[in-house]
Amino acid sequence: MLSIKAVGFLGAAGTALALALAGVQTLRLNALQVELADQRTSTADVALTYAENARKVEDAWRKRVTDAQRTREAELAATRSTDVALRDDADGMRDDFQAYARGGPGDTADACRVRAATLGNLLARALSADRRHTERAETHAADARSLSAPGSVTNKAATAAAE
Repeated sequence: MLSIKAVGFLGAAGTALALALAGVQTLRLNALQVELADQRTSTADVALTYAENARKVEDAWRKRVTDAQRTREAELAATRSTDVALRDDADGMRDDFQAYARGGPGDTADACRVRAATLGNLLARALSADRRHTERAETHAADARSLSAPGSVTNKAATAAAE
């Protein structure tokens, strides 16, 4: 049989063993917690990287849309300016044609016929140019409608930039 000292010694050794096992389990638990924290940090870093990349792409798209809008506005301003200049020029040409059509007080019948033929040719050329410009305008209007239609790439980019 074991003496009381031996039992006390075994009890102390058992306690020490139990404490050592508990310490090992604590170390394992701490290691698992550190590993899980590292995984969470890694996942958060990946998510942050994706978010930063998405923001950069969005910023690039916004810049492209803004640049396109500025270019469009500049082109519209230039078109308006050209339109005003052409209207002024057309008014001046109209006055010149009217003065030419009136002729002079001493014009002969041949001079009037030549003048009438010249004005007829100018009218035919003007009508032809008007027809070509009308066709181009209709084509451009159709292009503009298709670009601004819901579902078009340009409209989607503009809508995304506005949001």
